[in-house]
Amino acid sequence: MSSGNAGSAATLGSGARHRPTVVAHTGQLPDAGSFVTADAAGTPLLVVRQDDGSVRALANVCRHRGARVETEAAGRRKMFACPYHRWCYKRTGEIRSITFDDGFSGVPKAGLGLVEHPSAEAGNLVWVVPDRSEPSGLAVPAELARAGLVRGETLELDGPWTEVEARLTSALAAQMLTPGTFASWSRGWAEVITVRPAGARLDRAVAGFWLLADTAAGASPAAAGARWDERVARLRAVVS
Repeated sequence: MSSGNAGSAATLGSGARHRPTVVAHTGQLPDAGSFVTADAAGTPLLVVRQDDGSVRALANVCRHRGARVETEAAGRRKMFACPYHRWCYKRTGEIRSITFDDGFSGVPKAGLGLVEHPSAEAGNLVWVVPDRSEPSGLAVPAELARAGLVRGETLELDGPWTEVEARLTSALAAQMLTPGTFASWSRGWAEVITVRPAGARLDRAVAGFWLLADTAAGASPAAAGARWDERVARLRAVVS
């Protein structure tokens, strides 16, 4: 990509920082300490289930040297330790311990925690605005709230994210929940797709994809694997 195109991608990508995007389904966070990581328009996030049952979206950036604190896509932790110099953080994002704290002995630890991003839960989806404003205007159909999570992943897609989003907008028989986030449901199956730019230059396209099922409305658990493969293949075909 030329420097001019990279600059255009970054300019367009910055617009995605001001709109709500889905970063997790609550089914991915069943227990205290459960987490997922996500790249939301260039903002690395660590989404964690708290001990009191709430969810926090934290900047996945160590306050020491800026390294990614959590490198796994999902899991469960008692605490989070940066792999660079082992600064440790509680599930809340508060600093727990500093290894080799030379130069930080007089710095209040309260100011060294992971930065929290305002988040909201609507329709069993966790929403964040990358620019740290409050998510608002989240009207999620009841069909999504009634369905349970089958599987959720972040997919790398080919092409600039603006083109990917435009193709999905025109090709999917889906409701746009917010710009870049789409939902559809039929015969007990539902899916949520959210497209966002990623990478340091915001020139990559990623999509969060969640397949949901409501067995009371006709979805068969035995068909979940085949359904996932078919829907992912269709998504990739639409944007290719």
